[in-house]
Amino acid sequence: MSFLKSFLLASAMAALAVPAVAQTVVPRRVVAFGDSYVDSGNVFRISNSPFPPVYPTGRFSGGTNFVDTLERSFGAAQVNFGIGGALAGPGNTGTNNISSPALPGFQFEVASFLGGGGGPFPSVTPRFDPDDLLAVSIGGNDARLYELTPGSTVAGAATRAAVTVADATRGLDALYNAGARNIAFLAGNVGDLPEVRGRPVAAVGDAFSTTFNAGIQTPLARYADGGALVHYLDLKLVGDRIRANPAAFGLVSAGACTAACVQNPAVSAQFLFYVDQVHLTSAGFDIVGRYFQKMIEAPGRLGAPSDLSLSGARSFTRTMEGRNELAGKGDPDHPFALFLLGVTDRHDVHNSGTELAYDYDATGVGGGVEYNPGGVFAGVAVSYTRPRAAFERADARVRGDAQHVGVYGGFEAAGVSLSATAGYGRSDLDVTRDGVIDPLAANTKGTSYSASGEASYGFDLSDRVSVGPVANLGYARARIDGYTETGDAALTLAVQRHRVETLIGSAGIVAKAHVDAGGAKIEPYLQATLAREFMGNGSNLRFAATAAPTIVNRIRVGEASEDVYGQIEAGASFAIGPRLSAQIQGQATVERPDENEYGGYAGLKLSF
Repeated sequence: MSFLKSFLLASAMAALAVPAVAQTVVPRRVVAFGDSYVDSGNVFRISNSPFPPVYPTGRFSGGTNFVDTLERSFGAAQVNFGIGGALAGPGNTGTNNISSPALPGFQFEVASFLGGGGGPFPSVTPRFDPDDLLAVSIGGNDARLYELTPGSTVAGAATRAAVTVADATRGLDALYNAGARNIAFLAGNVGDLPEVRGRPVAAVGDAFSTTFNAGIQTPLARYADGGALVHYLDLKLVGDRIRANPAAFGLVSAGACTAACVQNPAVSAQFLFYVDQVHLTSAGFDIVGRYFQKMIEAPGRLGAPSDLSLSGARSFTRTMEGRNELAGKGDPDHPFALFLLGVTDRHDVHNSGTELAYDYDATGVGGGVEYNPGGVFAGVAVSYTRPRAAFERADARVRGDAQHVGVYGGFEAAGVSLSATAGYGRSDLDVTRDGVIDPLAANTKGTSYSASGEASYGFDLSDRVSVGPVANLGYARARIDGYTETGDAALTLAVQRHRVETLIGSAGIVAKAHVDAGGAKIEPYLQATLAREFMGNGSNLRFAATAAPTIVNRIRVGEASEDVYGQIEAGASFAIGPRLSAQIQGQATVERPDENEYGGYAGLKLSF
């Protein structure tokens, strides 16, 4: 089945239900299960054996493994239940460990966690916290055992692999039911290991691993459908990329080192595989950990394109609202006007459960035509801006351009002022993020709609100053087209079309004045309001790794606090000639829980 068909089929099935969605993308604890690719020395503790000289740290790299890299990268704690040699279960052989029938395997690890740990393992609460990451590497020893057993065939691999899938699923189900909602699963291929690479038996191991890896995606997809974030890393794709250019990863060889690398980190760091020809070196595991880090962080960057589109729509609405506020009393002799503006908008997005921090800003130009004979005013506005989101670590960015067109207008009589706006926008966005080596890139389009209405009443304090209540309701919606990244095939994502929306109500006080200072006419206004978001729940964004299209993850984007915050808006029109005015307008939020926004415009207006 093609990638597109697989992705669309899985997406259609996922659309049938909308379960709870994982709420964190940055782990605070890594809980590891599986075989020697995660083991931190447990198998030696269980067998009451000292760490052998070839594995002086208890890790089978002679140094560190990818769980250690994740621990360091995220500043997370590590809880390790992995056991070297662990089999997924006894279904094929009646044993649980490839090294010895006396040693336990994956099912024992899971049972130990659910029992609160202890013994060779740390004592734990047998539940996963929302910010825990479950790291799993399992199935490789089952594949090796079959591969290296005399008489094993490619034809028989599928049947044996299906049993291993069932064993692994039993343990994974128990961990999912214990609350695991962020899962990193390492899928290897024993046919690629140096111990068999180039030998006929490698085809047997490849057949087993390929069948197992395809089968294990079924329960992983089920967990994703149930609200977990599942990161499936295809180690064969990673290995192929490394073999194509080892130097790009800081390696001299994608093969195995000799005995000279044992307890010699400088030599070991030059190779992908360790001297045992089965495990990766510390450098190789570090590469795997960096791949996982990129996968785990990726969902936290997916909301930026829709934020840029939605923020552009809201900013354009505020520009039109500012035009309404600066409409003035009008001139029946010169009711038409042209205006040209420079516009800007910015806000900072902070780290949250589902978003990583970035700075948003947009600058551009706007203009239009207005009609204001007095009492009634209307206008048409257009704008072109260059929105940008730059992530905190400068390892991801969204850039593009946006065009908006809108209409606005209202009337004013006996102190009552009513106004409204309606806008439409299009954006073209380039989405890029750093991979481990290769950059990942995509292009997507955005569409936005916006509308707002405002009512105010001015009590005349004099013939030049009025003060009164004001209320505003503004709605905006943005839709981002689906896109697929290009770049490293082990990391690229396919992101589905999604939309976000906002509805903000505000109420407060507005003051307007008409000042004649030495013949210079100035018309300022100041508005102070309290505002609240009424549609802060966000929406589900669905995505899948192109390497595992049936595992469709979901994450919430566009979430906003519904707490009350402040808004300040001010502007002024300065007459610099009989029919020429300079105008300036700005607005800012105060104590907004998610992020404070700042923006405004400055320009010229020519009446005729």
